[in-house]
Amino acid sequence: MRRFPFGLRILVLTTTLCSSQGLAQYVPLHGWDPSSLQWNVLNWPYESMMEDHIRRVAFELNLGRSWPADREEILRRQGEIREKLSRSFGLHLLERVPLNPRITGALDRGDYVIEKLVFTSLPGIYVTANVYVPKDDSLKHPAILCPHGHWRYGRYQPEVQARCIALAKLGYVVLSLDAYGYGERKSTGHSDAYFLLPTGLTLEGLQIWDNLRAIDYLLSRPDVDPARIGITGASGGGNQTLYTAALDVRIAAAVPTVSVSTFDGLFFRGIGCVCEVVPGILRFADEWDVLACIAPRHLFIPSTVLDPIFPIARAREAFLRAKEVYRSLGAEECIAAMSFYDRHAYGREIREAMYGWFEHVFRGKPFAPMPEPEGTEPTEDFEQLKVLPNAGLPSEARTLADLALSAAHRYQRPARFASPSDWQRFRDEVIQFLREEVLGGFPNSDSAALRLQVVDRGRHVGWDVEKWVFWSDWDVLIPALWIPHPHARGTIILAHAEGKEQSVAEGWVEQARRAGLSVLAVDLRGIGETREEARLLINNGLMVGKPILGEWTWDLLRAIDAVLTRPDVPGKPVYALGNGPTGLACLLAALFGERLTGVGVISSLGSYLAKDRYGVDGVYYLPRLLERADIPQLVALSARKALVVAAPIWPSGNRVEAKELPALFEPAISAARMLGTAKQLEITSDPSFERVLAKLVR
Repeated sequence: MRRFPFGLRILVLTTTLCSSQGLAQYVPLHGWDPSSLQWNVLNWPYESMMEDHIRRVAFELNLGRSWPADREEILRRQGEIREKLSRSFGLHLLERVPLNPRITGALDRGDYVIEKLVFTSLPGIYVTANVYVPKDDSLKHPAILCPHGHWRYGRYQPEVQARCIALAKLGYVVLSLDAYGYGERKSTGHSDAYFLLPTGLTLEGLQIWDNLRAIDYLLSRPDVDPARIGITGASGGGNQTLYTAALDVRIAAAVPTVSVSTFDGLFFRGIGCVCEVVPGILRFADEWDVLACIAPRHLFIPSTVLDPIFPIARAREAFLRAKEVYRSLGAEECIAAMSFYDRHAYGREIREAMYGWFEHVFRGKPFAPMPEPEGTEPTEDFEQLKVLPNAGLPSEARTLADLALSAAHRYQRPARFASPSDWQRFRDEVIQFLREEVLGGFPNSDSAALRLQVVDRGRHVGWDVEKWVFWSDWDVLIPALWIPHPHARGTIILAHAEGKEQSVAEGWVEQARRAGLSVLAVDLRGIGETREEARLLINNGLMVGKPILGEWTWDLLRAIDAVLTRPDVPGKPVYALGNGPTGLACLLAALFGERLTGVGVISSLGSYLAKDRYGVDGVYYLPRLLERADIPQLVALSARKALVVAAPIWPSGNRVEAKELPALFEPAISAARMLGTAKQLEITSDPSFERVLAKLVR
């Protein structure tokens, strides 16, 4: 069974037409209670909605974007992309410190030596690596950097070792380093590193920084020719290869292997680790644009026909588009691509083509595959290659979580406001920053006509219920349940993190009706009837510069528009309430939704600043937000509204203790006091929906 966001499960559904309304009856498998499906709104499941939406957004971002033919204009465009890439990666935040390289040992293998290297890439960040050094009479050797991908054994992987050994036998100095979370750096963390994003850092950026520092090290060696630096890696290592080569002109030749595609061919099909996410990259470049930044330096792209991750057709497309830029620079002979009958791997046939390419570039030989030298296998035992086999990383070594926390404290965020005008100025500044820099903007009216439809009416469990569909964007529809109260004193929009059905099942709807409220229970995009896998919601949104939290915020604003079409709603309070990540979306909606009277947030993230560790879902983390505000500041900026923050959690997932709440939310408490709205703000450790609702609408 596939796992879906926040505990959702996918059903296998069949449909048959029934009833005079022509609606579909859904017949569930896997033992679900059929009565639960009475809350479905759509005639047919629409589980491809988010993929369709992201593809459309990406297409429109790429529309009309092309490379100039003029050399100077090409160089200018390359510079612009490098600058934007660097900022998206967070490289501008990193400090170039002394490398302090140390060789801890060596393995003599006859015609080459394997050195055991550790160097410092950032303060407290130690990179473990092996350097394969040929034993010949050359004073200066070409050098190849070999970042690894998502191999189980990292730099120890036999396929990684094989190319390092072979290149050393061919007369190359080769540096193979551990990525974060691999090999001797396992303790640093890797797959959960979304928590870096609010600081402006990214895991891909940190990996690239390690590669840039590795090149610094290679250039410091007397046996390396600085004019002959190459780089090659496969899969995630191939992504590192193409980005590092695009950014660093010291690299003369690059071979990104089984890693080239277009972004819609890669991410939108559901592939991608946080270490391959570049926030907002599609706002200025697709992958072929990154490849074009390597021009006119040498680039060879091997791809395989059996690769399920990087489709061969998309690899071909990216190659041909990049080749046009090479042609404009008069360097068409400097780019090549080959296809291989293989899986997603750096197999021997591909390695032999890579050897031939580097021999062509660095030694002037005709380009042709070169047989792998004898003695490449068997490869070394893992323990033999360890740089720090006994002590491990130094005690002062920092993890990704340490980096995130120190980066977060780099920025100044107000704990108090001097005056209401100071509060308003900061509020305006943060709202603009959120809209333009963090959330990627909201749709314009041309693409977001509401088009609300009532698709069914009836009595369900004693309620009058209308089933609504409205459009949040050109290709995003929101299914919702409208349950009016005959004597409503207001309306509440319920955005449960597991969908509108859970708003019913957990008693939210019933309790809201008892409080005298009409209810709109919604499935925000990618949840409920349009459910999508959490990883796709997160990664795809980040790549196009529209984090899913921002998309949910817009859905909530459209839900406000929807309820205001009812004649009995205008003039009465309108509230929004969510839990977990949708609770944070409700808080954001409070900033942008002037027509919202109040917001309830249950069991959502209370701060991006971890006390001890990070553990909550990646959906919470908004790129660069901490440059201006943490979550307590967002609460403070909504202090003119009724606001209940209940049972907030730390980034570890642990609940904030009651005694910790006043200090954590001091910015909000002091702002409400200053604005004279202290009675409208409630910060509580009690997650009870009933009590949250009572405090919200009192």
